[in-house]
Amino acid sequence: MIGLRFFLGIAALPVLGWPAVRWLAPEAERTARLAIAAAAGAVLLCGEMFAASLLGLDWNAPLLLAPIAVLWVIGAAAGREKSSGQSARAGAAAVLALAVSAAGVGLVAFAAATGRSTATDFLLFWGPQAQDFAQTRRIDIAFLAAPANYYMHPDYPPELPCLDAWAMLVAGRFAWGAALLELPLFLALSAAAFWGFARRALGSRPAAEWTALLVLLLGYCLTVSMSAGAAEPLLLFFEVVALAALVFGGSGALGAAALALAGCALTKVEGLAFSLFVSAAFCADRRRGGSIGRCLALLALPAAGVALVWVFFCARHGLLDIYRGGGRLHPEYFGIVLRELPAAGRYEAGYLPWLVVGTALAAGLRRGLELRAGLVAILFFLFTVYVYLHMSVEPTQWIAWSASRLLLTPLTALFFAAAGAAKPFSPWGERT
Repeated sequence: MIGLRFFLGIAALPVLGWPAVRWLAPEAERTARLAIAAAAGAVLLCGEMFAASLLGLDWNAPLLLAPIAVLWVIGAAAGREKSSGQSARAGAAAVLALAVSAAGVGLVAFAAATGRSTATDFLLFWGPQAQDFAQTRRIDIAFLAAPANYYMHPDYPPELPCLDAWAMLVAGRFAWGAALLELPLFLALSAAAFWGFARRALGSRPAAEWTALLVLLLGYCLTVSMSAGAAEPLLLFFEVVALAALVFGGSGALGAAALALAGCALTKVEGLAFSLFVSAAFCADRRRGGSIGRCLALLALPAAGVALVWVFFCARHGLLDIYRGGGRLHPEYFGIVLRELPAAGRYEAGYLPWLVVGTALAAGLRRGLELRAGLVAILFFLFTVYVYLHMSVEPTQWIAWSASRLLLTPLTALFFAAAGAAKPFSPWGERT
């Protein structure tokens, strides 16, 4: 029962964030709303827990649920949400593709539940942080500052430890096995985000088939890169919500994209870089309309704002480490990075994930690729090279430990570059 309560604490995120959907993407379809609500619930919970820590208040369920209850009351007082209308019924081909997506999530759930994809960082870093935060009922500065815990990265963003601490408050104890199931949960929510936003733009069958491809691609790569329990499933979920909203949702989904980018910045250090790259790439083509400033303000400021508040908190308490920067460039590492980084991207399948995405990109060339998502992929890959060239030690081992997970972000962005073609097109052939 402890494991079930722990999992339900995370699975309740869409319920916690549902009142915010009316302001973030009022025209989105129901499945997209489910994903947006989960993203909103995650960001809201982390924000509440951080604010309570700043104010010296101990975490407890009534304290954290009170602001959410107020949002529900405000939403009820505002009246019924504006309907986005009913979509055309999915045909047999679309239903089959969605069944493939469900089967893919099921296989990932089996791998996670049986320990086949457990991240070492979950056992040594994310899990202990979350357990300590829940036990002390706040972001534990003394724990983060302890020299013995230095390799837990004292200034790493708090989103995942806060979510797991919330689940521990619900369950009464940390459930290590149940936490692994966050991998299939966030994969399923990523699929819901893509399907919900892409269905109108691509049509039911192509959207369903692209959804299946996304699930199989990310599910496989997350599993073989041993990401269960780590931050990558949550980070990729935020990234998929942001890219799906921007590529398929139009200007009415900018709020959802901004929220997801803020979630990226709260989840991992590289999430802030991703947020800034996305903001720059997707706002650059708005110059003709004279709205580039508004676009940047909507997309970049929330992510930059939450990151700055967290960095200020860490600086105040002497926790700055990774955010301090200032590492020296080591050009002598370039050959190592050039050799080891591609090796880390094999995903135990001879680069098959990249070949699949490359084939989809080639097939979509004549339809007009989503070049902005492609630009994000290039910028993030260069950022990854930059990071490894600034390591204080020879980076071979660091690349072996982390690069397969870091490369999931440019892989996902390249997927969106292919899927965002202007005309309906499925990866299994023309739409009929």
